[in-house]
Amino acid sequence: MLSALWPLAFAPSTVLHNYISADLLVVGYPWLTLHGTGVSTGHANAEAVDRLRAMKIPHEDHPSKFEFVAEHTNGCLAPHYLCLCAPRFFGDNGTLIAPLNEEGEPNLGAEVNHTLLPTFGPVWTPNSTGCGGTCVASGRHRLGIMAVVPPRSTGP
Repeated sequence: MLSALWPLAFAPSTVLHNYISADLLVVGYPWLTLHGTGVSTGHANAEAVDRLRAMKIPHEDHPSKFEFVAEHTNGCLAPHYLCLCAPRFFGDNGTLIAPLNEEGEPNLGAEVNHTLLPTFGPVWTPNSTGCGGTCVASGRHRLGIMAVVPPRSTGP
């Protein structure tokens, strides 16, 4: 059985790699999302990108085209979890996970109970064609959508 999060792995933009559950707010690309921007994935088409731009969401085909990214990276985006060639999953170190309090507001400083994350979820590679840059992952992770995340341990 596939996770309900599976369609997010096929989203045309990093803007859509987020979800909210009864207990958690999860943001797949917090650096981009919190700057109000998005990057096209390998599943993007012109119509989807046009709709995002119509909503006034700055959108590019590569993260390095945003000035705030270029200023803080050294060519390789993998250490910032922005590499379009590296596999990602909800719950990896590049994901923002915020538990929700009783009022439904995210508590960014709270400890995350990782058992609240889905046991199985999608693993995605935003662009399986490679970035063509000096990235350490370029040309190595041409996998597209890979599988499901293995079960998590029951501890935090």
